[in-house]
Amino acid sequence: MRASKRIFGLGVAFVGMSMSACGIEGLINGGFTGANELEVVTVSGTFSNNASAVTLVNSDGAVIEPLEQTVGGGQFELQLEPSGELANVIAVATEGEKLLWLLIPRVPGEGELTGLTIDVNTTAAFLVVGGALAPQGRDRKTLDPNVARVALEDAQSGFTDTATGTDFLAWVQAAIDAADGSATVSGVDAGPFQLPVLDASYGVETSALRDEWWTANSGNVSFTREAFDGALATSASVLNLIGCVDPDVIRVVFEADLGPDRVSPVGFQCVTTNGFAFGSKDFVQPDPGDAMFFTGSLHPDSLIPSASSERIPIDNLLGQFDPGAVPMFDDGTNGDEVAGDNIWTVTFDLPRGAFIQYKYTWGIPNEPWTGTEEWPGNERLLEIADVNGDNFVRRRDAFGDEATNKSIANECCGLAGLGNRLEFDPAEDRTGNGYVETREQPLDGAPVPVDRRYDCSVDESDWVTPVGIGPVLIDCPTE
Repeated sequence: MRASKRIFGLGVAFVGMSMSACGIEGLINGGFTGANELEVVTVSGTFSNNASAVTLVNSDGAVIEPLEQTVGGGQFELQLEPSGELANVIAVATEGEKLLWLLIPRVPGEGELTGLTIDVNTTAAFLVVGGALAPQGRDRKTLDPNVARVALEDAQSGFTDTATGTDFLAWVQAAIDAADGSATVSGVDAGPFQLPVLDASYGVETSALRDEWWTANSGNVSFTREAFDGALATSASVLNLIGCVDPDVIRVVFEADLGPDRVSPVGFQCVTTNGFAFGSKDFVQPDPGDAMFFTGSLHPDSLIPSASSERIPIDNLLGQFDPGAVPMFDDGTNGDEVAGDNIWTVTFDLPRGAFIQYKYTWGIPNEPWTGTEEWPGNERLLEIADVNGDNFVRRRDAFGDEATNKSIANECCGLAGLGNRLEFDPAEDRTGNGYVETREQPLDGAPVPVDRRYDCSVDESDWVTPVGIGPVLIDCPTE
């Protein structure tokens, strides 16, 4: 497993996306060149409006005066005084009110930065990144350039990968089309847009559409101001502005459901599960003051060999199959989303692709197995595989159910027909709900009377990304 510096704490998960083709390539592929002596800095590229000027603004908000500039025919070249590297510079292409923006994560201290594109995509991405910074009380001056580069890529990918992003990009284009290209404006803050102010819940405090412009032009566009700001806030809420997702380690969320409506597809029937008894078999003796605990270890077949020293800290983290070893939470902390709902939660950071075995117990710390474990003689299995691509693995288990992801099916309670042993098989779906038994699955809803067979009302719309915690992050790569 690759060693990496990890950044922990709250963050925003984003779904894995492909890099957009508009405007960002120059930030990555544009060459930085230099000689032994300092060279004039040349910044060049294209723009999609009929701009008569391209202006660079540093992260302090000051205009960078060029030594020379050539702007026309959709192309620009600016020559700057050689200096230290600049971070998070804005390029503004001005055609009256039709302003287009581009956030440039890095401008070199000497040499060339070429292949930039300033267009509607980069304008929309700049607004989204600015919106994502606002709830954190930050501006672009505090943004790491490597994180900025990844965030811009993700913002632009969202314009094609999500319906909300597609709408937002179309509305940015519509606002630019409605703007007056012949108007006389001053500065780089004119036009339809301004950076929005969003609160910590991504509610809108200040619109991304300037008051003066909206008053004059609201009748020329088909969207509402509320819809525009809502789409921007949604697009901003999924950006990660802290670091980059760790490719080797993933945050795993285990939930043991002891609520009244938990379900288990026993014998391919969606039924409510009694966590403390199944049929006539009582395995748990609940006492006052009991709580939920987790314990487990890496499976012998996991990608980390049994004799490897890497297993020891992971097994210790998981509890080494000591009953009552790892406390779970139902108080709205430590990844638990709703306090007091009888869904108990614990999270671990584990190697992607590992296999683990685990169990839940109901009791007090270090209480013996007898009277606490949900079922004797077997354990649950899970492959640490991110099935829905949200950079989490989330497994919610109905405490005490015997029908799902168990290594051996006990021969009590009519369950022997499920087979004697379950393996890590990417095609094995014993309960018939359409998802692999030993991987994460969509969350079961409450039983629906007309849909009690096979799927327990689970489908692709039931994937839920954990909230209140971010994915495992590392420093973003430098290129």
